Amino acid sequence: MTTPVVSDIDSNDPSVDLKLNDDEEIILNILDEPHIKVEEAEEILEKHEELEEYEEENIISKVVSEYTEEELAEMEAERLQEEEFERERLEAEQKQMEMLNMLREKLAELAKWNRIREEEGSTFMNRIKRFLAQNRDDPSNLCFVNHLPNTTVMEGKNVRISCSVNGTDLEVKWFKDGKEIHSNDRYIMSINLYDILSLEIINCFTEDSGEYTCVITNGEKQASSSCFISVCDMTSFKAEPRSPTIEYIKDRYHCMNDELEIECRVIGTPRPIVTWFRNNYQLKTDPFYTITEKSHGIHTLLIKNPICRPKGFYTIKAKNSIGEDVQKHVAEFFVGGKKVVF
Repeated sequence: MTTPVVSDIDSNDPSVDLKLNDDEEIILNILDEPHIKVEEAEEILEKHEELEEYEEENIISKVVSEYTEEELAEMEAERLQEEEFERERLEAEQKQMEMLNMLREKLAELAKWNRIREEEGSTFMNRIKRFLAQNRDDPSNLCFVNHLPNTTVMEGKNVRISCSVNGTDLEVKWFKDGKEIHSNDRYIMSINLYDILSLEIINCFTEDSGEYTCVITNGEKQASSSCFISVCDMTSFKAEPRSPTIEYIKDRYHCMNDELEIECRVIGTPRPIVTWFRNNYQLKTDPFYTITEKSHGIHTLLIKNPICRPKGFYTIKAKNSIGEDVQKHVAEFFVGGKKVVF
């Protein structure tokens, strides 16, 4: 530190800066004491500097000694705890976000199934669910999960038939009475959720009656499903007595449940009574056979685990007060690409 020359300072000089620091105030105080010599003044200033250094060291020591090692350790623990709380908060927020995303996915999945149930029915939807649960490891298994249903529609109305399939890289074609049909203003073809194939016919005419077939291929295998669409003209309806007629008999194998469905359509007035036989033995609904009568004269016999049942022929007998019709049938279907005659 440079010691100011006391004799050069004039406190009465108006040019002297009035904003004085501590050393300058001390010097002015010294000047007020004329008996103090310059050496004494320098000693006073030196002691003042020593006092300032001591006070500064004392303050620092006081600050450092304010916290013991235990207190510092406690402060560090509190800091680490705050960091842990923050980490847990971020993890909780992340987990909550993941749960919300999972909930959104489940709601979207539920909405898809509700849409399928509303458009196709509960039975159609449940077959898809069961198939997906049993065949998750084999998405390439080419087959029909839901077959095309026979349908009757009034002339001038729209009709929609649907089936669901399983397989990858599918090529889909539609046929009417063996002739391929293509999408246009009247034939609307679509692929919906879970490989649901649909054909909608707009403003049906009686000429639209016939057999409709959906064929799927994946380059190596091929599968098909067929149904009959009957377009009715109300102006020609007459309730005249008519002997029963079995119009057709067809087989459908449901690979998902290992079930064989034999279906026929019977017409006649009064409504015919249909009886099923296997090797001339009358069948009734039991754990292995399910007999169902649907609308528009459709009758079905559902056989569970058909390969395990004894082989033979089936007889369908339709009878009313006018007459009867009897037809024998040998079932044929494919399992794993192999033809089975049952």
